[in-house]
Amino acid sequence: MRRTIIVYPVPGTTTKLIIDMRQNKLSKFAMGEVVHQTLKFAISHIEAHGDGSLEPKDDPFQLDRNGVVFGLRSLDRTRRRLTYQELGNTATGLLDAMIRKTKYNVAASFLVYDMISDSQIGEGYIGGRPRAISSLR
Repeated sequence: MRRTIIVYPVPGTTTKLIIDMRQNKLSKFAMGEVVHQTLKFAISHIEAHGDGSLEPKDDPFQLDRNGVVFGLRSLDRTRRRLTYQELGNTATGLLDAMIRKTKYNVAASFLVYDMISDSQIGEGYIGGRPRAISSLR
């Protein structure tokens, strides 16, 4: 099984991802769909309510599309929650680093960093249902 670790500063943002990718049999199309839907959710929230910390109902964030789960949670929900912009930045970074730049179908766990404070602010998973639910609850 192929495994690749990528450090990916998301262009035009202060978000950096450390992505641990493993080859799997999930559809690249389904992976792209769940990431696009996550990005759409973040943008819709920002357009309707402005940016801000993820609301408790959205942290941890989890979206399931066609058997592929995107999950993300703040590292410390009492001191600093992820924002909707950071959720969108994470989706954008995953789309670019995982889906556009790899030729393999992959699942991944990832860490989210704020490059200004150089601190980890979140963690997540994209892939099949069982691992994603157990790792984010």
